[in-house]
Amino acid sequence: LFICSMTARWDSCAMWALYAAKHRGIVFGVRREAIEGILAQRAGAGAHQVRYSKHRPKIAIRTMTEADRKVRDVAPLTKSREWKDQSEIRIIKGSAEPDGLSWTDVGEIIVGCRAADEVLQLARQKLPEGLAALFRAYPNPSDYRMDREQVKIAD
Repeated sequence: LFICSMTARWDSCAMWALYAAKHRGIVFGVRREAIEGILAQRAGAGAHQVRYSKHRPKIAIRTMTEADRKVRDVAPLTKSREWKDQSEIRIIKGSAEPDGLSWTDVGEIIVGCRAADEVLQLARQKLPEGLAALFRAYPNPSDYRMDREQVKIAD
């Protein structure tokens, strides 16, 4: 199973803490036109907006009806309303091989504020100049969000 989660918000402290190895990981910024293309190409066939709900989806596994099957299919696309500001899109497909995205769709790479310097250096080495911008994230001093500063790729 392949699940790719994308959000419109790169600056969320909660997302960095939960999905980017507690600020030690990296975030790939995918170009908006690439996401729009995937949604248009795969609408109803794997690319979906996440639904935000007060209640968890309920599935009766033992007596699975057609209605339960529909709920089962949307359960991976449902999150608590507390996450609504993330505006998340998920691509879900049966095989582990991603499709629809390529390295040219990456517009930026953001390295977490707690990532080891080696992670930043590796990103600098592997990222061809001109392909995408490289940033280092850091906590905003006055708001509960992240900021970033651009890092030179080549010395």
